[in-house]
Amino acid sequence: MSVDDDGTLQVELLALPWWLMLTFGVMSAGVAPLVIWLAERRWPRVVDAEGITTRAGVRVRWHEITRIEHVVTTVNRTRTERWDVHAPGITIAVVAYRLRAGHDVLDTIMRHVPPPVRPPGW
Repeated sequence: MSVDDDGTLQVELLALPWWLMLTFGVMSAGVAPLVIWLAERRWPRVVDAEGITTRAGVRVRWHEITRIEHVVTTVNRTRTERWDVHAPGITIAVVAYRLRAGHDVLDTIMRHVPPPVRPPGW
C-alpha cells in the first residue's frame, strides 16, 4: 500500500506463492490461475476521496455504494473472509489478508462510505 501526496491510496496485492500457483495450474489444466486472476479484477486498485477503482478499471463513487457485506467461508476447517462492497452493476471484493496493509485499506473504505451503508461498529 502506498499513499500519494493527494491522499490517493494505491492498493497492492500480496502474491500467492509461485509453487502454489504452479500446483493449481497443473492440477486444473491451467484453469485455476485464470479464475484467480479474473476474481482479482474485482478487487480495489485505487482508493481516493472520490471512490474506488477496481483492478479492471471500473470506477465506483462513494455515493453509489448501496451495501457492504461481510462474507465468511469455511472449507475443510480453513476460514477465509472478505468484505463485499456493492454498487449498481458491480461488487468489489476486499480480501484484507491478500492486500498489503489490508486492514488499513478496509478502514479507509469504511471511513468513506455513506454512514447508512456502513456496518455497525465502524
